[in-house]
Amino acid sequence: MLRIAGVAAIILAAMSACAAPGQMPASSTGPASAPEIHVVVGALHIEPFAIAFRSGKRSPAQPVRVWQRGFAGRYAVANQCPGVSVTLERYVNRYASLWMVRPVASVKQHCVIGFTGSAGHRGTNLLAIRVER
Repeated sequence: MLRIAGVAAIILAAMSACAAPGQMPASSTGPASAPEIHVVVGALHIEPFAIAFRSGKRSPAQPVRVWQRGFAGRYAVANQCPGVSVTLERYVNRYASLWMVRPVASVKQHCVIGFTGSAGHRGTNLLAIRVER
């Protein structure tokens, strides 16, 4: 939520700086070019954003949905949790993927798993993991 508010504040500041009252926009003297097409890509979302495995290795696997609006590529994982396994189950639609996260060792730990887009306009976000025993 804070990211969205920060980005919105930056965009509004940039727009107000460009729209000075009483001034006309600068015209180009060169030939007219084709308009640029910009694809709006949102932030990388992870649901849930944190998982706690209370029974250690006996805990059931937890599904994690990763998506980014406007991103049509694949997602990659950077697993920094030595006692946790992360596997890709399937791509749900054009923007989303479903991952299964499960503990594979009964090691008490607090760590993160990073998800990122693998090509094009990509975002990165972290999934917090806690294994209690």
